[in-house]
Amino acid sequence: MTPHAPRIAVFLSGGGRTLLSLHDAIRRGDLDAEIAIVVASRECLGAERARASGLPVIVEAGDLTADRLDELAQEHGFGWVVLAGYLRLLPITERLRGRIVNIHPALLPGHAGQG
Repeated sequence: MTPHAPRIAVFLSGGGRTLLSLHDAIRRGDLDAEIAIVVASRECLGAERARASGLPVIVEAGDLTADRLDELAQEHGFGWVVLAGYLRLLPITERLRGRIVNIHPALLPGHAGQG
């Protein structure tokens, strides 16, 4: 990881497999990034897996407001958001416009699932 590697926040609601894949890629040196925080929409297996991997986790139930998202970005110093099975609505703030990536395991919108 370079000294100026992008700091990312990973948002999740479920098992956390995508988080673990990202974390493994970073540790192998295949992805030049740092996971600044994991934000879970509820206590879930993904939050447990993040903690077990030594990653900081916060649980934010319900839909986040734009102000709260910007507050989290400021507080944890991330400039990118990865939605990794996050089942809540997330506002796109000016601070993060063009810096939010949604990783989805199926084609959208036909297979959007419950969230």
